[in-house]
Amino acid sequence: MKPAKWKQLFAPHILSRGRDYFDSELVEIEAMDEQSIEASVEGTDTYSVEILLRKGKVVQMTCDCPYAAGGENCKHMAAVLFAAEAEPADEACEPEGSEKNADANAPDPETELRKAIDSLSEEQLRS
Repeated sequence: MKPAKWKQLFAPHILSRGRDYFDSELVEIEAMDEQSIEASVEGTDTYSVEILLRKGKVVQMTCDCPYAAGGENCKHMAAVLFAAEAEPADEACEPEGSEKNADANAPDPETELRKAIDSLSEEQLRS
């Protein structure tokens, strides 16, 4: 399960920096399942990030960078969430026997729904 509705957890400039780290391929997801994401992010040093999820929502995030030590949500956390959103389902990230493993060629319903919603006008969405 990928995280949902997490961008509001970050200040805009932190979100932007996290996107830059993700776009620069500085994130390595080490483990991801329905309850957690563990990753490392290359920055000034290599930082470890852990994100706990409940029903796809972020419930707790930790990073060992100095900024996060002050209790703030950091760019490394944002970078990991961008990476998790983009992560294709594969055997390393999905539990054995999951539906996604059973049929890797089937379209992702969440992605298809997002595409459908994105194609609607604001007026159509409001109605």
